[in-house]
Amino acid sequence: MWYFLGVIALLIILYIIWFPLKKIATPLSEELGRHYSRTALYLTLFWIAYPTVWLIGPSGLGITQSIVDLLTFIILPVFSKVGFSILDLSGLRKLGLSKVKDSNLTM
Repeated sequence: MWYFLGVIALLIILYIIWFPLKKIATPLSEELGRHYSRTALYLTLFWIAYPTVWLIGPSGLGITQSIVDLLTFIILPVFSKVGFSILDLSGLRKLGLSKVKDSNLTM
């Protein structure tokens, strides 16, 4: 039951990320829209991995062994948190640099 409630909550969050928030980011600038879509896709893939790994692991269907489950839950947070932060910050820095270059050209 808790698994399904968690998946429902995840789907609600993903809906918010892909629809209302994307509608806000996309019209602001084409570059920001591309950056938002890229980071949202990255985040979505890793967030979907969490319930998937649990489902195929020993606590779910038992397809994988405990060690695979353990290692995956050690690696997933690194990529989903640190990797996302690096991707997002580097993209935002590029957006900031392009705005500075554009504003210098108009002066």
